[in-house]
Amino acid sequence: MSAKVLVLDDDQIIRLSLFHALTIEGFACTACSGIDELIKANSALNPDIILVDLCLGAEDGLDAFSALAQHNSKAKIIVISGADMDVIDAASHSAASQGLTVAGMLKKPFPLKTLVQLINEATQKSITPHSRPKISEQPVTAEDLHQAILNRELSLVFQPKLDINTQSLAGAEVLCRWHSKKFGTIAPDDFIPMAERSNGIIALTEYVLISAIQWLSEFLKIKTRYPAGLVSQDFHLSINISGKSLEDTNFLNKLDTLIGDYRVQPSHLMLEMSESVAIGQHAVAPEVLTRLRLRGYRLAVDDLGSGLASIEQLVRLPFSELKIHRRFVTSAMHAYESSLITSTLIKMGQGLGLSVTAVGVENADTVALLEQKGCHFAQGFHFASAMTPETFTHWLEKHANEQLPYRISTVRALNPQPLQPEDRFDRLTRLISRILHTSVSAISILEEEMCYLKAKVGISTKSIPADNSLCYRLLPDTDMIVIPDLMEDAQAADTPLVHVKPPYRLFVTHALRANNGCIVGSVFVSDRSVGNWSAKRQSQFKMLARLVEQEIRYSAASSIDVVSQISNVEAFTRRADALVAFAANAGHNVQVIKITALSHQSSVNEALQRVSKLGRNTFFDADDLGRTGEAQITAIFIGRSKDEVMKLLVKAELALKDLERQSPLIDSLRITHYSPDDMFGDSLQHIFCQPEKARSSHIIVRS
Repeated sequence: MSAKVLVLDDDQIIRLSLFHALTIEGFACTACSGIDELIKANSALNPDIILVDLCLGAEDGLDAFSALAQHNSKAKIIVISGADMDVIDAASHSAASQGLTVAGMLKKPFPLKTLVQLINEATQKSITPHSRPKISEQPVTAEDLHQAILNRELSLVFQPKLDINTQSLAGAEVLCRWHSKKFGTIAPDDFIPMAERSNGIIALTEYVLISAIQWLSEFLKIKTRYPAGLVSQDFHLSINISGKSLEDTNFLNKLDTLIGDYRVQPSHLMLEMSESVAIGQHAVAPEVLTRLRLRGYRLAVDDLGSGLASIEQLVRLPFSELKIHRRFVTSAMHAYESSLITSTLIKMGQGLGLSVTAVGVENADTVALLEQKGCHFAQGFHFASAMTPETFTHWLEKHANEQLPYRISTVRALNPQPLQPEDRFDRLTRLISRILHTSVSAISILEEEMCYLKAKVGISTKSIPADNSLCYRLLPDTDMIVIPDLMEDAQAADTPLVHVKPPYRLFVTHALRANNGCIVGSVFVSDRSVGNWSAKRQSQFKMLARLVEQEIRYSAASSIDVVSQISNVEAFTRRADALVAFAANAGHNVQVIKITALSHQSSVNEALQRVSKLGRNTFFDADDLGRTGEAQITAIFIGRSKDEVMKLLVKAELALKDLERQSPLIDSLRITHYSPDDMFGDSLQHIFCQPEKARSSHIIVRS
């Protein structure tokens, strides 16, 4: 049966346009121009939806809300207006305060598609995933709950929590359900507050923890059966903890014993507490939370924005995550105030270095909005409702079929040609190996079942099966992994690096991401020495990985100059600027050789091809080489000695003379060597703008 929609708008053109459009869409639509007509139509038709314009000539939408409230209208209201969103939002609050149900807000002009979607969402029947079983209205007691625990009437359900960027499974929230033989289904909103009042919450929490950690232990054992990247290496289970449980002096010891018995790491648990418990007026002692974090447990503030919490407390206490209250998330697309609060909370979490989870995500538009605002994780009916363990497993298998192609299609859209060598990546791997003093460095492409080595130094392997590749441990959303000794890592037994003599020991890898956030590859280094990297060395590796990541987003075809067969001006300038910036930040020197040819006997292209050939042969080991002018090439060197580069200058001059003797082509050649001591800026142009730091110049003139 189609939804009945009533339109109130004094503008005849808009009123009739809406009437005809909604009728064509299949709604039973009626339109009226004033409040008297509205009330008569509301009584006669009992509409499901009423569209209310705020500006109605002598009357306004606020008058309409009052009239509808006086007549006990049960219709859902959609507020439409050309006013500013803050005005529309305030009017919506006025309607809600009078007992009306506001389904959404739209600022004119708006697409018909958006209105239709809003009406459909507002009139969705109880057969949707939002539906709940019939809830018992009989009061239950603490003794009833105690018996329910003994009789195992309580069960757990799990709601997935997804990474917004990669859609990988980052975690799950565990929720408790009570299906009583005596009372039927008891709503959590009924039995949990009762447990809090009666001190039964400690026994309830212990029951949930035991069951949840048992499930988590089993899940962590089987998660490797799913495709790499589907389940985060950082997967964690979120469990709601009451203030009274945290005040129990034995709570921490009990928790430690539980995870020890089931061999679960503390970091696999996210202990969620309400805003009032975490940072409110009656918050638990900071020492309790600090001890939990010292043991490795994660802490989250649940339903942030539901109270008047102290921001100072939030800053001082060791939380891991903020969870935004569902009432702001569900209305963020249509309510200006909710959108503003959601955005503010996300920025606050980012500023504090905390992950942010949005709760109550119900549609793709909200996901897109949260991604735009920088939210990290989301959970809600758009992804999945809370499920039994069996249903959770089936859902994950279905999610695997949907999500694996997304990452793989991202990899293939970049067209990285994994088995095709490219000079730009070969140079970067040599740079990485030299700067970090490692025997092995490689750039890999992570396909569905195979890790392809796009460029490599110190290793002959061209590809590694996904099951044997350590780089897949980055999936779905880890930036860097440091393994001080592969021989001590149980998961490294099948990697080729440990099957050579002597074996490689140190292994470090960093993710390479596409623009959409998906991990498409990695850069890794390895060495036969054992050791944990210093913060400085890790920082340099991250910067080098960013150079590779920037480059992997560009196709080979867009980077090569067709005449010189080296990097074109745009590609070389982009990479050279990034290399100079890296050197400036990491404390390495920079040297640049620029060669410019002049020839009256031949074309510019012929002169360019001659110096390009010279550059490819002589500056093979440069950190980058490219065209920078009509008949000009430039080579850049990072972290090299001046003697080393000066020898290349002499070699280039001798090579040119040999070429000219065989085939005269160039009249004159200018070779300029830039070797700034320090303060050379963060781009190639900064170096070119310092001619006084050009230490040597060689000019060859044909007689």
